[in-house]
Amino acid sequence: MKLPEIHISDFEIQKTDQKEMHIGAALIGLSFLMPILFTVQSFRVQEYMYLALEYQEKTDLMIAALRLVMLNALRAAPHYIGAYFIAESVQIYWRGRKCWVPNACMILLILPLVYEAIYIVSGIRYDFGLPALLLSLCVALFRRMDYQYISRTKKTLMLLIFTVAFQFLDIMPLMSSLPVGRGETSMDIKLIAEVLEANPLLNAVGAVGILVVALFAVIILLQLRDENNFQRLAKEREKTQAAQGRAMLLEMKNRTYQEIKYLVHDLKSPLTSTQTLVGVLKMQSERNGNEKELEYLSRIENQMDRMSGMISEILYENRCSRTETARLLDMALAQVSVESYAACVHIDNEVPETCVSVNSILFTRVLVNLIRNAAQAAVSSRPLEIWLRVRARLVEGVPYVTFSVTDNGRGMTEQEQAAMWEQGISGKGSSGLGLAFVKKTVEAMDGSVVSESCPGKGTRFLIFLPEVLDYGTQNNDSFH
Repeated sequence: MKLPEIHISDFEIQKTDQKEMHIGAALIGLSFLMPILFTVQSFRVQEYMYLALEYQEKTDLMIAALRLVMLNALRAAPHYIGAYFIAESVQIYWRGRKCWVPNACMILLILPLVYEAIYIVSGIRYDFGLPALLLSLCVALFRRMDYQYISRTKKTLMLLIFTVAFQFLDIMPLMSSLPVGRGETSMDIKLIAEVLEANPLLNAVGAVGILVVALFAVIILLQLRDENNFQRLAKEREKTQAAQGRAMLLEMKNRTYQEIKYLVHDLKSPLTSTQTLVGVLKMQSERNGNEKELEYLSRIENQMDRMSGMISEILYENRCSRTETARLLDMALAQVSVESYAACVHIDNEVPETCVSVNSILFTRVLVNLIRNAAQAAVSSRPLEIWLRVRARLVEGVPYVTFSVTDNGRGMTEQEQAAMWEQGISGKGSSGLGLAFVKKTVEAMDGSVVSESCPGKGTRFLIFLPEVLDYGTQNNDSFH
């Protein structure tokens, strides 16, 4: 039987939560201070042990044992919770499906290393015995449950309760044959219990402690599961409602657009008639030798031809024409001139007479969408600056024209950039169709669009379009 091949490319990291990563690292760092801040002396464990021996009092021994449980839990909690958050911060997919095994292995690898590092730094060796192993597995399984809609505070509380539960194993003489309670203080407590003939009582306290705390932890775990499922269903319901809303909005836009197309189509007839009349008048002017009238009529004819081309581009989205970059920028600026951010838009066109083959109506909407998104990314800490630059460049020997829209706004994270081209992903005040429209339109014109962004500094969208070279036989109109 041939095993399936596994490639590194099958694995993909799609989510890295920097905040959780930092919280986990901070908790791991805190765990190195815990043996210094909290000791058996500061918790008065030894004091009660001495009292139990001096007065032969089993109650003092139970108090010492419970104090040791709390001390061990307090010392252990930071690195267990820290390891969980570090593993939680990374989302790994294998062949398109979420995979939790690498995260669990990460936890099981981090914890022994932390134990060894604490010994090297402070000289205190924590016993990585059965309680530590069980707690490590518990943390790994908790990661497997993927409670992504539960707050970090509740997750921390959950892990803290489990940490306390497993520490009761260290004080149970019944567990002495297992790798449990091998720490110096734990062994002293069990030795005193043997002297005082308190082994049954200490076993009972440990068993009751484990059962009560573990039962409490399970109850909370079930509540968190229900809360997570409820939140997940609520999120899915919101997405469904948002999708329905976008579908209705898109349907309304399509209906409005169809009405506009019908109206524009009706304009074709009088425009064609007018063009015919202008042609007749030009012929009469040529016969009469009236150069001035002929010049005026030629200008009118050129403007009507331009209007006819614009109407064709509205009616036929796949119709492209050879258009100068300066004209495209003029059309875009005309649309944003009424906006409050118009004064923040700056133009830098190095190739105003260079031509590209585009549907000028749709491409103008592309530029307007990008400028509007740039304006919505403004931050209050600095004045908004939007630059629309046009350049000519060679890409592998092929001449291209680039249109870039750059802002100094809030920027985007890698996750936002990865999702921004999807329909439904929107910024403030957007329907969520803008960037999907940009990408679809540019690619339909044989171009491409990429983005560069830095959180807190700004974003740049860069559009590549093939340059149309004028060989004297270039057609004005084409269909893609």
